[in-house]
Amino acid sequence: MKELPAFIGSLTGLQLLDLIACRGLEELPGWMGLLTGLQWLDLSFCKLEELPAEIGLLTGLQTLFLSHCDGLKKLPDCIGSLTGLQTLHLSNCKRLVELPEGMGLLTGLRTLDLSRCCGLEELAGWMGLLTGLRLLDLSFCKLEELPEEMGSLTGLQTLDLSDCWRMQKLPESIGSLTGLQELDLSACARLKELPKGMGSLTGLPKLDLQACVSLEELPGCMASLTGLEVLILSECNLKKLPDCIGSLTGLQALLLSNCKRLVELPEEMGSLTGLRTLDLSDCWRMQKLPECIGSLTGLHELNMSGCKGMKELPGWIGSLTGLQTLDLSDCRSLKELPECIGSLTGLRSLNLSECEGLAELPGMGSLMGLQILLLSTRSQSWLSAAGCDSRNPQEIVQFLEDRQRQKNKVPLMTWRPPSLLTGHTYVGAHPFRLDLAASFFEFRRLGGFKAGRGGKTFLNAPSGVS
Repeated sequence: MKELPAFIGSLTGLQLLDLIACRGLEELPGWMGLLTGLQWLDLSFCKLEELPAEIGLLTGLQTLFLSHCDGLKKLPDCIGSLTGLQTLHLSNCKRLVELPEGMGLLTGLRTLDLSRCCGLEELAGWMGLLTGLRLLDLSFCKLEELPEEMGSLTGLQTLDLSDCWRMQKLPESIGSLTGLQELDLSACARLKELPKGMGSLTGLPKLDLQACVSLEELPGCMASLTGLEVLILSECNLKKLPDCIGSLTGLQALLLSNCKRLVELPEEMGSLTGLRTLDLSDCWRMQKLPECIGSLTGLHELNMSGCKGMKELPGWIGSLTGLQTLDLSDCRSLKELPECIGSLTGLRSLNLSECEGLAELPGMGSLMGLQILLLSTRSQSWLSAAGCDSRNPQEIVQFLEDRQRQKNKVPLMTWRPPSLLTGHTYVGAHPFRLDLAASFFEFRRLGGFKAGRGGKTFLNAPSGVS
């Protein structure tokens, strides 16, 4: 459709007009201004280059979608007349290079989506007039900085600056955004430091700094973020965490995965008694955990997968009585588990896949609550050869407990894994039996399985397998 039929102009009571993906539509007629009852207008994926000035007459319009209008180069200044507008989506308008000053009149605007507006390289100071904003999405824009006037948006709850790879600094006035609930700075690759003003965001629950590769340290002002519940620092080049991190006593999740320069954690982390999730996966240089981690008795999930430098687990790990998930997969330097691992009676999931250096499974017989058990090829092969033909983790645990009574520890050195078995075996509530001697799989009540890392997931047993 290249043009709209004229009769639509007489539908003055029309409230919703959906023209999404009318790719032949290159312009809107002036009579659009007659649709004074319109509340919702979706022009996404149209080939519009501009909007008519009459669009400013739609004072009752509440939602306007212009996403993926690749040809749109500018907005009319009269858009400021849309005083009832609450939601404006301009995502993927790649030729849009600036916003009209008239937009500063949209004080009732609550959502502004400018994500992937690649031509947008700066924001004007009038942005500070949009005091009704609750969500501002600027992700994937080429902005180098934000205007100081942004500090006036005290009602802003979500600010998304993810993948603004040119962003080099944030204004000090960001500390005035006291209503902020989520600040996403992930993949701001040139961001070297955080402003001291951020310390004023005492009510901020979530801060995402993932892949801020130029960020080598966190400022002391972080200690003031006492409302922080989720802190994401994955893929950063941090060499260490500041001692002040112990002040974040409300923190529930700390994600440090793939921080390849991180060697150790500060003792002050023992103060994070509310922590439920600690992700240290792929922290290659980390060789040990500080004793203070043993104080985190409320920890539910500890992920150390891919910590190739980790040679042993400390004896105090048995103090983490609240632990439900422990992932030690691909800890290739890990030679043994401490006896005290048997104290983790609340453990539901244990991943030891690719721990080929693991020679013993001590204390495992006490883990009667285990529901998911992932073992290395070596471990699984030994269990199968030893006659453990179980259908659930509890039976494996019982087998290990019996062996434990006899030998105290369960050695895994007595069996060389056959070459036919590659990958890992998942043992769940209704798992399959692996019988290496006969070289076949027997599926019993199997709801689904995944073959290998990144393998395909089958909802039923493949044909030909019985």
